[in-house]
Formats: sequence, structure tokens, C-alpha cells
Amino acid sequence: MGPLNRLSKHLKKSKNKAENIEVSKMGVPLNIAATLEEDSYWMDRNSRVLLTYGMETMNKLLKLRVLIIGMKGIGIEAAKNLILAGPGSVTICDDEVVTFSDLGTNFFLSEQDIGKTTCAKASLSALKSLNPHVTVSLHTGNITRTLVAGHSCVLDCGLTMKEAKKWNRIARSNNVAYIKAQVHGLVGYTFVDFGKRFLVADKTGEEPIVRIIDSIHSSKTTSTYEELVIRIIPDKPHGLLEDKHEGWIKFQEVEGELGKILNNKGPFAIKHTTRMNEIGETVFDCHAVCVCIPKNLAKNKLPKYVSGGRILQCKNLEVMSFKSLETSIEQPIHEEAGFLWSLNMTGRSNQLHVALQAIWMYESVHGKMPTANDERAVEETLKYAIEINKAATEDKKFCVEELDDEVVSTLSRFAECRFQPLCCFFGGVVAQEVIKLTGKFTPLQQWMHIDAFEVLPEVLVDSVNFSDTFQVTKEDREPLGCRYDDIIKIIGRPLHAKLMQSKTFMVGSGALGCELLKNFALLGVACDSEGKGLVTVTDNDHVEISNLSRQFLFKEENYREPKSVAASLAVKKMNPDFMVKPMENLVSKETENVFNETFWQSQDFITNALDNVKAREYVDSQCVLYEKPLLESGTLGTKCNSQVIIPHQTSSYSDGPKESDDKIPQCTVRLYPSLIEHCIEWAKQNFDDLFKSSATKASKYLEDPLLWIKDVRSSNNADTLITVHKIIFQKTLSPEISFESCVKEAYNYFHIAFRDTIEALIRLHPQDEIDEEDGKLFWSGGRIFPRSATFDTGNNHHVDLLISMANILAVNYGLRESSNPIPPEHKWRQKKTVLDIVAKLKPPPLTKVEVKDDDETGAIKYI
Repeated sequence: MGPLNRLSKHLKKSKNKAENIEVSKMGVPLNIAATLEEDSYWMDRNSRVLLTYGMETMNKLLKLRVLIIGMKGIGIEAAKNLILAGPGSVTICDDEVVTFSDLGTNFFLSEQDIGKTTCAKASLSALKSLNPHVTVSLHTGNITRTLVAGHSCVLDCGLTMKEAKKWNRIARSNNVAYIKAQVHGLVGYTFVDFGKRFLVADKTGEEPIVRIIDSIHSSKTTSTYEELVIRIIPDKPHGLLEDKHEGWIKFQEVEGELGKILNNKGPFAIKHTTRMNEIGETVFDCHAVCVCIPKNLAKNKLPKYVSGGRILQCKNLEVMSFKSLETSIEQPIHEEAGFLWSLNMTGRSNQLHVALQAIWMYESVHGKMPTANDERAVEETLKYAIEINKAATEDKKFCVEELDDEVVSTLSRFAECRFQPLCCFFGGVVAQEVIKLTGKFTPLQQWMHIDAFEVLPEVLVDSVNFSDTFQVTKEDREPLGCRYDDIIKIIGRPLHAKLMQSKTFMVGSGALGCELLKNFALLGVACDSEGKGLVTVTDNDHVEISNLSRQFLFKEENYREPKSVAASLAVKKMNPDFMVKPMENLVSKETENVFNETFWQSQDFITNALDNVKAREYVDSQCVLYEKPLLESGTLGTKCNSQVIIPHQTSSYSDGPKESDDKIPQCTVRLYPSLIEHCIEWAKQNFDDLFKSSATKASKYLEDPLLWIKDVRSSNNADTLITVHKIIFQKTLSPEISFESCVKEAYNYFHIAFRDTIEALIRLHPQDEIDEEDGKLFWSGGRIFPRSATFDTGNNHHVDLLISMANILAVNYGLRESSNPIPPEHKWRQKKTVLDIVAKLKPPPLTKVEVKDDDETGAIKYI
């Protein structure tokens, strides 16, 4: 069975599971994620989403029912983002017939749709194909109370402000969240209303802080509580805030009688404490916190601390209250925020809020937004803004001290247009706000305003050739009756012609690459009719199932296809004029014969869509060498960064801030892992030792044995020789090589790693050993006394480790080609197969292990 057939089979199974999920009497799914968790296809597809949100949040997300009004610009972007994330259902509605200019922001429309169908109908099929687990439906006709009440959230991207106020009132009365977002030319805004009482379970989405306890002592006793000072090991600050939401901890694994009282109780509110510094000043103590332990937890005074333990941060529910749209327009500053949120300069949001009220007034009078570049409409809008601000000042409502006429004029001049980059940005913002309905992350409070006026200086300077300038006249902004009309009305034909003739080299076509390619195609970058522009995109990766939850240009049928090829074909369908050349080469010193001086010099600017620092630094070095502008960006979960790098004007990427060095000592990783990050690093190093480096060395030996032996002799590395000798013997000489022998090897490794090594460590440092340097127990602070393990067939972690190890070894030993992955239904990946083999095995005798307790290496040697 080929990979596509296997994919179709899993897809059909997961669809059936989604359709047969148990629901409550109200029709709400009870525990969707728990049901789908058993489906390997769903887990693989959503692995990155689950890593970001967690299973609990994912289960809440799967129950959301979202109504999206408006499929132009923000609406289609938000729909795409949400459907990829995976709510229960998405209903779209937009009865406006497709026009040419709609193709500039809705990437699922084509010229064949113009004048023949609506934006929603034309987008429906493509939206459905993004995620088979999401029910995507179309609503036609008027919005009704029943429609609104049947959803968890209304995302309004198309109603007038008068209509929005009405439906916001109805949504609030039905306990339905309401989000409004629109882009008017170079200004965008969003408004969020989650009702009178909304509960936030996790304001930041950051992993709970875990710190190792160094000591605990009592500092004060009253009739109702005993105050304890918890000091942590000083490898990093505690990072805890005195906060009603995040300022709580629980105790774990505290040894002795105190542990019996404290472990897994609480949570307890923390208080900051102080210490005396070297010159006798009282300063904040970043390595200690205080907690008050109620007397009812201990009959008498709390026992003394012996050793061990961790504190784990807990997060309490926080209640947030939201004002209605009508009220919030007049009083937009939320009490908890204290200011209007913006990415722009200080005070700009205040000006934008007044200016927006002016264009809403114009809309209510004329039934439409001001016509682009209509100076009479600009003057009328400015008049409204002055009147609104004056009235608000007199009524002591929200106002600005001095109205910025230029802000109002620029907003009004292009208000009817949709600026595609802003639509893309706000489509991401509002999709994330919908996801916040799960209680994870802090919702906007309640407005966000952003402008992009910087693209509109009277003289537009060409960043490639600084001597050239663009004089933009009113005639240059006249529409041409094409998909680019909105962008032409804003920046004019001369600059847009430069975009159409641009040449850029894009490195990477994953999640960011898909979005950037789509944006370039919609804006008309490299879409010149004479073929003068070109986007060259390279990526040596292939489409995997896990990519489908965030890289929207890929579908199931693209599985295992080169990413650059699949993405290029998909984006060409969005704009047939888009000139794109896909490549599959890495960008590095090794490929400078491909990406040579002539190639770099031919580019107007470079676009990074990479996922690692090393590659970014190399591309950045080439941009410095050839003096090319670089668009740099990256994502990490829900976080992101972007940087525009211009030769001779900004610092380069490599000149920017460096990541802090939080390298974990090897002794801690190899011998004393006590935190999750230690365990992850331990696993990564062992994976590399077992499956990667040893197999690579063996492969090099087989390619050229004499050269390899010469290199080993010159390096005097005996360990390498032993490792490779073992693999070569098993691969080429042993007639017993089989999946059964792979299971046996994994079984023996389990006992060496989790039994023999730990027993050797305990012999070296017994549980009651006293450290001669400080007189404390050796197993205290950052060291947790270990316990050895024997393989348990009833322990899923033990069995899963054996299955994974045996399958990787089978590929390494050539029992299965690495280009032909072992599918989930294969017998080698079944518990029964592996346990049947284990049943014939006996625990191996203890391996003699020599442990070197060294801070630099933490060496373990098997004898």
C-alpha cells in the first residue's frame, strides 16, 4: 500500500471518528479530543497545534462554533486560519457578488467567479478542503437571531457599524462572543467582546514555572498560619509574581514528614521576600519566596525540612468583563488596560479611534465608505471628526486634546480600499482572539488600532536604487478595473509596477513561506505581464502530515511532495500571472555554485522563511556581502518576530541581540536530571548517540573503510571504533539480524539505561551520603535521589519506548528503507508484536557501569 493510499485510509477513519463522537443533549460534543487522541492521523496532523495549545485547550477549541460574516480580506484570512486550527464548525456568510477587486484579498476566488457567484459560495469548497475535521457550512440570506444564538462566536468582518451595534447587543443577550474587525485603506482595527463575565484560565500560555527547592525554614507563626521561606537553588531567579492569577505554587516530592503535609496541597499564594546584600542594603530576593501554610494542615508546628522537592507554579482563574460595542466606542479604554493598544507611535490609537468614528458617521449618512481619493469626502469626514471630538470633550467622554487632521484625511482618502497586508495581519489577530475563547491567553481589552501610513510619503523612494524616486499623482491612483485596483488606489501605478517587476529569493516554503507566497501573489509581486519579475523559492523539505495544520497551500494529495513545488503550484492557481520558480536546494556554502554571485546580484530583495538560526545567519551574510535588503521573520508557537534589514541603514540579522546561553551542565544532563528541560536534553543526546551519530559513522565506514580507519587513527578516538565495530558486525556479519533482535537490543538498552546506570550511581552516592563541602545531604537541592526500573509490560511508557527503539533500529540496520516509513498499522508498531517477543526474554544480568562524576562531562562508561 502506497503512502497516499495509507493516508486516505487514515483520513477516512478519522472522519468516521469525528462523525460518531458522543454529544450532549444540547448537541455539544463532550470530549472530542479524548476520542480523536486514539487516531494516529489526527494526532500527527495536529501535533504542532497540540504542542502550542495542549489537549485541554484543544478539546475546548473542538467545541467552538464560529460564524464569520464577510469573506473579503480579513474574513477569508480568519476563516483559513481558524479552519486550520480546528474548531468544531465554521459558518461563512457573504451574499455580495464577486467583483474584480475582491481577487486582491480573497485568494480562493478566480476570474471565473466575477459577477457569477458570491464571495462565500466561491470560497466554500476550498475552505472545506483545509481541514476534514472541521464542519464548514454556508449561510445565505439575512443574519437572524437564531443563527447568532446557535454559535459560540460571531466574527464580523463586513457589517456596517450601525448593523454591528445591533448584532453585538443580540450576541451579548445570548452569551455569544462578538469580534469585529475591518481594514479601511491603511488603517485596521479590531474590537473584542467576550461578555460581562469571562473566565481566563491561563493569561500567558507559558509553561508553569518549576524550581528546585534548596531549603525551607519557618519565619513566622500565628494562630492561623505558619509562614515558610522557600529558597530555591540559585541557578536562575524564581520568576514568580505576586499576582492573583499567576502567583500561586504547589509543592512536589518534598522528602520526610514535611513532604507528607505539603506535597500536592494548595495552591498557596506566594509573597516576595528580601535579603541583605554585601553592603548591608535590603534588596529583593530573586531566589526565595514566602508562603503561608494554614494551621489546619498540621496539628503542631510544621516538621523541619529534610531534603528534595520542587515548587510548581499554579494559575488561578481570572474574571474579565467586557463592555458592549456601543458603550466601548464612547469609552474605548478598558479599565484594566489603561490605554488603547497599538503597534504605532504613542497616542496614534486615540487619533485613529476618533477618525474611525468620523468615517462611520460618513457611512451612516451616505450608506457607503468615502470614495477613494475624493477630496470632498475627505473634507466632509474631517468635519465629522471635529464635531465628534468637540461633543465628546463637552460630555467628558473619550476625546483627543488636539485632532490630527492628517490622520483623519489619510484614513478617509482610502477608506473604501482593502490593503492586503493589513487584511492578512488582522486575519491572524482575530483568529487568535477566537481561540482565546477556550480560556487560554489574554483577550484584547477591547480595541486594537493599527495604521500603515508609512507606505504613503509624497515621494516614494526606491530602496534598491536610492537615486530613483516615484512621483505619485492623482491620475496614477485611478483604478484599472483589475484585481490590483485597491492597492493601485493607495500606492499608485508607478510603485505597483515596481512590485510587479520585482525579483526576490525566498528561502523556505513552510508555514511562513506559504503565507508570504500568497501575499506576494495577491499584491502583484512578480506578476508583470512581460515576465520581468520572478520569485525564486527554495526548500529541500517535503510535505508531511503535521504540516497540514498550518501550511495552507498543502493538501493531503501533496504528501511527500517537495514543498517548494507544491506551494508554487498552489499559489499559481490563486494568481496565474504570478512568476515563481521552485527549487529544492539548501542555501549554504556547499551550494554557492548554484546560488552564485550572478544569482544574488540579480535579486531586488531577499525573503527569509526559515526555521533555524544557522541558515538565517548564512542568508544574512550573503545579503551583507551583496548589499541586498532582507525581510526576516520567524515564529515560535504563538510568538513571532519580524525585521526589515536595509543595507547601510539598519543592523544586520547577525548584529542583532543574541539568545541567552542557558546551556545545562553535562553532569546534570547525564547523571542528575531533575527538571523537564534536563530530561528533554538527556533524551536528545541519547537519541543522537544511539541512532544518529553511530549510524552516520557506520555509513561512512561502509562508503570508504580505508579512509575512515585512517581518520579514526589520526583522531585517536577509540570509542568511535568500538561503536562502529558493533554496528558493522550486526549489519554485515550477524545472520540473526531481524526485528526480534532489534526488540532484544532495545530491551537490553532499557535495563542498562534505567537500571544498571542508576544502580551504579546509587553505589557511588548512597541515599544518606553527606556532602563534605556544605554538610548537607548529597541528594538535595538540584539532585533528586534516583530509583532504578525493571521493564514492566503493564507500563505504557516502557512498552512505547521499546516499540520506537526497535523500529528505528530496524531502519538503521537495513530491515526497512528509510524512504519507506513504517505505517502505524504495521505489525512492528503493534504492542502485541513487541510484547510477544519480550515474553521470550529474560532481564539481562547487571552491566558493570563506571560513572565519572564530572561537571564537564558526567561520563558514563559501560564495561
